[in-house]
Amino acid sequence: MTRFVFLADTHVGARPMGYQQQPGHPARLPELLNALRERIAAEGGADFVLHGGDLTDAATEENIGAAAAAFAALGVPVRLCLGNHDLTAPDAAELWRKNAPEFFAGGRPEYTILTPDIAVHVAPNHWCEQPYFWKDRQREHFSEDQLAWLRSELRRRPDLPHTLVAHSPVFGLPPEQTGLDAPLHAPGVEFAETVFALADEFPQLRLVLGAHNHMNSRVERRGVQYVTVSSFVETPFEVKWIEVSSARLAMRTLRLGTTESPGEYRPDHAYAQGRDQDRALETRLP
Repeated sequence: MTRFVFLADTHVGARPMGYQQQPGHPARLPELLNALRERIAAEGGADFVLHGGDLTDAATEENIGAAAAAFAALGVPVRLCLGNHDLTAPDAAELWRKNAPEFFAGGRPEYTILTPDIAVHVAPNHWCEQPYFWKDRQREHFSEDQLAWLRSELRRRPDLPHTLVAHSPVFGLPPEQTGLDAPLHAPGVEFAETVFALADEFPQLRLVLGAHNHMNSRVERRGVQYVTVSSFVETPFEVKWIEVSSARLAMRTLRLGTTESPGEYRPDHAYAQGRDQDRALETRLP
């Protein structure tokens, strides 16, 4: 069995965080990682931790170095899917390769994590015409080179379930979860349709992981699970625990904190934690 933790949106260097769903505490990251290390041990260990992006609030050598030092103390291999806040410098990809190469397998932003149970393809989506750069525009998309790489990787090991990881979600939060009139924080139609086409072409793609919206969600489409995770540094400090075996894919949402402290939780944004069906899944694999 392969077991891994999925977390996101730690925004190292933010003073304070800009976009938030719940009160954010990026300065508490070392304390939170210590709590996560203890929880991983209590769960029996994890094969790796996968960060879904916005590890830093801006792509600077100082922020990248601080993030690398903080996660090194976790004692578990950590891999990163670069988010828009990780790409705020025109040479951001090179900054990451130079200062924190341990976050990437194979020395490039796109890579595959292969275990005996699952193939996980990390593909940080682009945001504007310049690859690996974000300033203010958000047009989520994969480049033609990324799509060619993804198709090549998805053809390998068709006997395994495959996972795609991007920073952008594929779905907005449905009104049934939020109580609003329309989906919340939905990506562009182009990006969603691109991912749907991959899922329809490759039935071995069973799980798509995203972040960016700082909210827990789960939507199923044609047998594929689309999951996002809330911000790890926002109350109540949650991560996804994912287990994959030859016959089973399961996910739980682990909570490291509480929502009981006055002023430390926004009840009007409780939808960020999701309903029971957004926080867990268990499905049989062929």
